Amino acid sequence: MEWLESDKEFVRNLHEKIIDVNVHKILVRGINNEDKILAVFAAVSKLYRDKPTLEVTLSTSSLQRETELLKDVQSKYAIRGKVNSVTGAKLNKFLGVKFNAENYYRNPNLYSFSDIKIYHPVEGVLFKESDFTKFYELLNSDKSKTSIIVTTNDYNGRADRLRDWADTEVVLNSKEKYPEQYLNILKNLNIEKLSYE
Repeated sequence: MEWLESDKEFVRNLHEKIIDVNVHKILVRGINNEDKILAVFAAVSKLYRDKPTLEVTLSTSSLQRETELLKDVQSKYAIRGKVNSVTGAKLNKFLGVKFNAENYYRNPNLYSFSDIKIYHPVEGVLFKESDFTKFYELLNSDKSKTSIIVTTNDYNGRADRLRDWADTEVVLNSKEKYPEQYLNILKNLNIEKLSYE
């Protein structure tokens, strides 16, 4: 798979937001799930190279699904190294970043603080009001220096309700890379553009 200039620009932009002392909550959007998680880890790895003591946590709804996603990303982009099973019990490594993992459904307070906490996937909590309310409370009680929500499915506009939480929003524009997928989304939703454009 190709790493386009738009991907690199996204990584640079996200890196700048993470190091901005006035930004603590970042909403990441875009149409390709694998590209987004790779780009987020790429941005975090830029910080990690300078400060390998950074505490990074991947907060997810399914540790097994997140393991599969990281393995898919590794395969798609031919990334060297081994992706271990993502578990909360041991330190994991991806793109040179060592991180803890937690299931935000089962252990919402397991890692109440990290330098960087990455929430992914989040689509499941956007459909049912009671799930969204619990998740929003979890986000607001998070004491991490920087919290990053990586949206899963931006096709239906449900992630728009997370905009109130975020200090800033960063979009990985993949129209050029996946033009067919993008046009299919617009056609299926009967819209002219996605909500974040």
